[in-house]
Amino acid sequence: MFTTGKHIIANEKKIKMDIGMFRGTFKLKDGGMMQSLANIFLYGFQGRIQELMGNDYSISTETENNLYVVTGITKKKKILGLGYKQLVFKYFTDSLMLKEIVLYDYNSNKDTYSFSNVKYDVPVDPTTFQF
Repeated sequence: MFTTGKHIIANEKKIKMDIGMFRGTFKLKDGGMMQSLANIFLYGFQGRIQELMGNDYSISTETENNLYVVTGITKKKKILGLGYKQLVFKYFTDSLMLKEIVLYDYNSNKDTYSFSNVKYDVPVDPTTFQF
């Protein structure tokens, strides 16, 4: 759940979100921007940053106050798929829970997503993912 009351519910096949212009339920295999964004959130929460970014990104880590910061920067001028040149994941050092994701596109635009009230393995009504 986002601090503004917006939410994301995700599993490995679909993602349901209500964040700004991204509203609805999307299949992760459909490709495009929604698949990229859904994978960034899902892999970020799971801590699977290396797997998400593959070999096309250089990854660095640092500690910032009470946060672990993992940054991935593309090695190519422009890469299809993720659509971002830099991804930054911030995790609390004590719990390893994801606090924030910052995405930079190829025009240096920045999107920041801050998370609170994160819950894992919570039962979800099956109708949540019906189209």
